[in-house]
Amino acid sequence: MASVSVRLANISDSGDIFAWRNDKLTRRMSHSTDKVEWEDHSKWFEASLSNPNRLLLICSLANDGSKAGVVRFDTESDESVISINLAPSMRGKGFAKPCLEAALTYFRKEKPAIKRVKAEIKSLNEASRRLFVRVGFVFLEEMDSVECFEMLMNQP
Repeated sequence: MASVSVRLANISDSGDIFAWRNDKLTRRMSHSTDKVEWEDHSKWFEASLSNPNRLLLICSLANDGSKAGVVRFDTESDESVISINLAPSMRGKGFAKPCLEAALTYFRKEKPAIKRVKAEIKSLNEASRRLFVRVGFVFLEEMDSVECFEMLMNQP
């Protein structure tokens, strides 16, 4: 199994996340399929880094530090919504599951009061649907071609 580490995103990650977000497949699988302009991304990214209710984590390969993807948690009250975006060059290489697992472990330590994490995945995104189930999320419902999955977080 691939070994990955996670860390908080910083301003130097902005360009990578911008490129990954505008990847054709990423856009197709995202809720918003429009191409993002650099100025809009820069504003969003800077606001995200300072938002106490958002956690952006960069997944990197343990062996060489190459960035493998980003995991975002948006928290409100005792719930959080999670999303993952792998670097296009890292797809299909077995990094998604360890990246997601490492991000969830990090999140549990940082946000122990969160009771559940939800993932909203387009129905056509078979790879993400399988990934979230493999790490322990359970299907809740489907609405407007978006499937909602949930993981109950262990409380200390």
